[in-house]
Amino acid sequence: FFSVQPPPRSSRAAMADHAEMELLHPPLDGVTCVRFAPTADRLAVSSWDKGVRAYNVQPNSNCLIGDYQHEAAVLDCCWASDNTIYSGGLDKNVMSYSLDTRQAQQLGAHDGPVRAVCHNPSAQALFSGSWDQSVKQWDPRCPRPQTHLIQLP
Repeated sequence: FFSVQPPPRSSRAAMADHAEMELLHPPLDGVTCVRFAPTADRLAVSSWDKGVRAYNVQPNSNCLIGDYQHEAAVLDCCWASDNTIYSGGLDKNVMSYSLDTRQAQQLGAHDGPVRAVCHNPSAQALFSGSWDQSVKQWDPRCPRPQTHLIQLP
């Protein structure tokens, strides 16, 4: 059993009568991140069990709509759109997952575990921060994603 309370957003009006919702097929270990999609009633959940799961959280249809695995625990995830999730974790990889194709793809990697991922819609760029003391900017639109490295002290 894993329950989540939706944030107070106008797109969540249909869920206003529900204080919490049980999600089917929850993570098998500790949850590391929970993020709502930009506009759709979808939820991304990353976990220590190496997985990232996407759920439809509309009332009466709370179901798993996609999932993928890393090689180690996943520390963070974020949405790029209502159909694309990015993630990073202890395996040092930055991953992309499409709900349209149900395919996961490695965008690249850091030299240390990836602690944070964040998508900037106006720049159409993904940023990842790692325990290797770097921040990378990714352009996931390219077939071989280009990166810009910012080394931190």
